Amino acid sequence: MGEKHVCRGLNQCKGAGSGSENACAGTGACATIAAHKCAGNNECKGQGGCGAKPGENACKGMGSCAVPLKEHAWGKTRANFEAAMKAAGKEAGPAPATAT
Repeated sequence: MGEKHVCRGLNQCKGAGSGSENACAGTGACATIAAHKCAGNNECKGQGGCGAKPGENACKGMGSCAVPLKEHAWGKTRANFEAAMKAAGKEAGPAPATAT
């Protein structure tokens, strides 16, 4: 996990979400990396969307689809985030709602 993340609710610390207004880990409102609309357009490791491991791609151009994440990929990514935070002995706040 890193502070550059692909969608809402994936920040590790207070103030580390887009806009820096979130109160704690897991409550940021949006991605903090450059948005992109298609597979292979991610700029760095961990910045691709969808696929088997959204937000966990090995390098630039290896993401499977858009960022911010599509709803079908976000749930899996949030569950992985919560598990990683728990394994690290950290707490995450409630996930933010989908932007309208």
